[in-house]
Amino acid sequence: MQTTKHEAFDQFLRTLDYGDDTTFKFLIHDLKPFVVEKILRIIPKKRLVVRGHWQNQTCIAKIFFDPHHAKEHLEKDASGIKTLIKNDILTPKLIYSGNCESSNIYVSILQNVSHASNLHDLFLAGSIDRINPIFPSLMIELATQHVLGISQQDLHLKNFLITSEDDADRTYKIYTLDGGQIQKQDEKLNKSESMENIALFLSQLGIENERSQKNLFSVYAKARGWSIRREDEIQLFSLIKKWYQLRCKQYQKKIVRASSDFMITKNWRTFSVYQREFRGPLFGNFLENPDQIFNFPSTVYLKKGRSSTVIKACLDGKWVVIKRYNLKHFRHFVRRMFRRTRAYHAWMLAQKLTLLGVKTAKPIAMIEKKWGCFRHISYYVSEYVEGQNALTYFKNEGEQDTIMIEKIASIMKNLLKLNITHGDLKLTNILIDAKKSPILIDLDGAIEHASFRSLHSAFHQDKKRLLQNFAENTAIYQAFYRAFNYS
Repeated sequence: MQTTKHEAFDQFLRTLDYGDDTTFKFLIHDLKPFVVEKILRIIPKKRLVVRGHWQNQTCIAKIFFDPHHAKEHLEKDASGIKTLIKNDILTPKLIYSGNCESSNIYVSILQNVSHASNLHDLFLAGSIDRINPIFPSLMIELATQHVLGISQQDLHLKNFLITSEDDADRTYKIYTLDGGQIQKQDEKLNKSESMENIALFLSQLGIENERSQKNLFSVYAKARGWSIRREDEIQLFSLIKKWYQLRCKQYQKKIVRASSDFMITKNWRTFSVYQREFRGPLFGNFLENPDQIFNFPSTVYLKKGRSSTVIKACLDGKWVVIKRYNLKHFRHFVRRMFRRTRAYHAWMLAQKLTLLGVKTAKPIAMIEKKWGCFRHISYYVSEYVEGQNALTYFKNEGEQDTIMIEKIASIMKNLLKLNITHGDLKLTNILIDAKKSPILIDLDGAIEHASFRSLHSAFHQDKKRLLQNFAENTAIYQAFYRAFNYS
């Protein structure tokens, strides 16, 4: 275990970056050292969140080391925690708040809540149906906080820890985190402020969970003693759509730079961005020489075309799909060398759909080959989805599976709500996974529309293209026709 010397601790913290995972100790005046066992979060050159042992107990420590704002960040965080405690809002106990071994570094030490799960992790681990029992309790908790004049300015799923007291009775303890985002006013939040805050939270459940969003808003409104009008629901979903757009705008900056989730390579020959969780020896070799894998004996070719080549390959024990966007000739290169590559477009759109809950194959990496500022061949990597395409599925199931028809129609409607159309909606571009969920692939022709007219024109073409697949099967054709609410 590495022990950081007193005089070098400040420098050591500033060298930490995303993905670092090391153990160390730090001193808090003349008390026993805090022994770090795991780094939970890093904001380079600003803040570190760790779990470890101190004073014979497991604790969470937030270390603030921004050279200009460390003390301010500590005070804001501690003030928020004290506000929650003062108002009987359940939050991890604040054990210590102050300097550590350097006068320029500040630390908050908090209770480690055992047998607790982060709400964000619970949500990612399963469908909303599996964790639905938690959400009504959470909406009542938020209503209580709003009545007390407390709001969380960056309200998201990671702000809550959940412990189950009795699974049978569906009772839970909900811990509120992140004191730095807590604001307190003398009066309760008014309806406009409350709906803005609730819409921010509900937007994170995704576009496919509108019914749950509506039901949870009803739980919140009942807790506040509101009577819900039709105008309230319209306003709520208008605010949710606004938060979709704002969250996407913020996220699109994150997915093309280094962060806790993504790593990048950027030089005069290559620009690549990829999910940290997929990094490994073979994946690293692939990033350096992506064409090599196309010649591996285990590689399976899914498509060989002039404009693109698609393969299925195994990298570090994980099956992935790699699409290489070829350049057909020199004129093709000249036309595209200043544009964003098709791999970049697919990466950005797939990340957006994933963020907002529209099912698509998980995006893993994007690589652009360059000569200085001139782009040429590019590669898009996504997770391999075990299943069958919708063409094969409907041949086997016939017109019996009306639920699948509704699911596919629902995905298209959700794209419409996001001002997006697919552009090439043949059945081979829809996969049915092992859980019988339809998943969109091949986003090359997808478009984000700026005008209502172009959106609905393109959506009509998507529907027409989909229905062409069933021109000879009247039953399925009519089922899709009804699912789209045709008159």
